Amino acid sequence: MEAMNDKCRSVDCSFFYSLTTGVFSQVFCDFGERFVVSDVDGEQPHASQVEMITCDNPATVKVLEDHGRHGLETGDYVTFSKLKGLEGGESQGENVNVGLDPNKEYEIKSTGPYTFELVNVDLSTFTMPATQGYITQVKKPVTLSFQSYKEALDHPKELMMSDFALVGVGCGPNGKIHITDMDRIEKSNLSRQFLFRTKHNNHFKLKYSKVNSIS
Repeated sequence: MEAMNDKCRSVDCSFFYSLTTGVFSQVFCDFGERFVVSDVDGEQPHASQVEMITCDNPATVKVLEDHGRHGLETGDYVTFSKLKGLEGGESQGENVNVGLDPNKEYEIKSTGPYTFELVNVDLSTFTMPATQGYITQVKKPVTLSFQSYKEALDHPKELMMSDFALVGVGCGPNGKIHITDMDRIEKSNLSRQFLFRTKHNNHFKLKYSKVNSIS
């Protein structure tokens, strides 16, 4: 199997291996070192309403709290529409600082559940902040790197808890499974399992593995 997997990787071909033994089975997938995923989590783009965009460098965006968290992560991109405000921008050389372009995508740095900064966006020349408008997340393709079959045998993938949950192992009234894992949930984990969602990012895997397996 290792030789076959290596051959597939050498010609940039996906590799699938499955084995069924009675009621138990196993599946291994290797999509190569550079596999492009157009939608990393399969969810609708996040959208929020602007409460304020500050006239700072970098500019800070605050969303309306009663509409919920913005749900964005550092490195995400957003667009703006129907903005009101951002008046008093000064000329910068031959160009006039016109604020935020509705046709442009902006990279963000998350600073809290209701705030984020716009990377490399300077609005400090403006005198009036934006006080209305809408934000829409722009989903970008993500390149993932998969383990080879040999690497997976040497370093098993961390899907055992998901597998246990699927077949109900330890889910009875007196059932117990003892697992130790200090790792936290990351965005890249979301497309490879079913226990975690975007709202669980940066939380300990063990906590939500237990909660979601039981529920």
